[in-house]
Amino acid sequence: MIEDPHVGLGHLMIAIAEPYREGLEAYHRWFERDHMYSAVLIGPGAFAAERYVATQDLKALRYPSDGGVFSSIDRGSFVALYYLVKDSVEEHYAWSYPQSARLAQAGRSNRDRELVLTWLCDYRGRVAREAESVPPEITLDHRHEGLVMVWLESASDERPAELARWLEEEYLPRSLRDSPIDQVLLFTPRDFPTPAEDVPITPGSIAPNPWTERGLLLLYFLDTSPADIWHEHFAPLGDAIALSERGRVTLAAPFLTTDRGTRAHLDELW
Repeated sequence: MIEDPHVGLGHLMIAIAEPYREGLEAYHRWFERDHMYSAVLIGPGAFAAERYVATQDLKALRYPSDGGVFSSIDRGSFVALYYLVKDSVEEHYAWSYPQSARLAQAGRSNRDRELVLTWLCDYRGRVAREAESVPPEITLDHRHEGLVMVWLESASDERPAELARWLEEEYLPRSLRDSPIDQVLLFTPRDFPTPAEDVPITPGSIAPNPWTERGLLLLYFLDTSPADIWHEHFAPLGDAIALSERGRVTLAAPFLTTDRGTRAHLDELW
């Protein structure tokens, strides 16, 4: 008998998009009712997904003002997160690339959006508020009320691990204590696998990631709306990272968990 058997979180795929106003309803239905499942979740290694939304009020809280890893700080209304089991990246994308082409040929694609960011990451670890926090593999299924994504750049190519250790051992344990933050998952970016030459790929969806050497991504899973605790827990984060001299915040962005299958928040994006 294996002690504490579980599905091990290995990798994270991120897709952040800005829908066009005229095609919003069609895009929203397509993404939730078809794309999340047919293009990712039925593929090998994929085991969980969730979608999050940034209303106009939440976008106004983002910093720094230059948008960091986004093309513009006011872009990126929707983010979809997908979990893959450990060591399944090559197998998943060997299926995913031709699958996406098949779906496009069958008319099951949608162009009513701008791709703002797509990342593939490796899971590094987590810092939880308490021992009874939701296991990391279940965080997307648990439906936390809010999510804050924080992209960091280490001070040098040699220091991403130092920045991560400082966060894991010093900063995050202090900041999560007695807070509405259930846990923080840490990820390091990696490049997507190279597709076969004869497989058409959506432009911009798998561009080389310039942050692979110095980047770090934090996912904060919240028991409340990020707006309720932004000024206490997240507004000071940029200064704290800078003062550590270990790196800087390139973007901090709050989101709400979507009420999937409904049109909730569609009238609040802009």
